[in-house]
Amino acid sequence: MLSKQAIEEFQEIYLKTYGRKLPFDEAAEQAHQFLRFFKFVIGYPLEHQTKDAKDE
Repeated sequence: MLSKQAIEEFQEIYLKTYGRKLPFDEAAEQAHQFLRFFKFVIGYPLEHQTKDAKDE
C-alpha cells in the first residue's frame, strides 16, 4: 500500500510530465501499477501470488 504522500508525489510528477492532473484514485491505481511493473523488472516477487500459483 502506498502512502498518501507517495501518491501525491506521483500526481505532481505526472502533472509535470504529461500536463494532466490525475484524480487521487486514478493516481493511486497508476502508481501501484508502476510499482508492480518496476518490481517485476528487477525480479522482486509479487505479493499477490499464492502458494498454489507458485507451484504451477
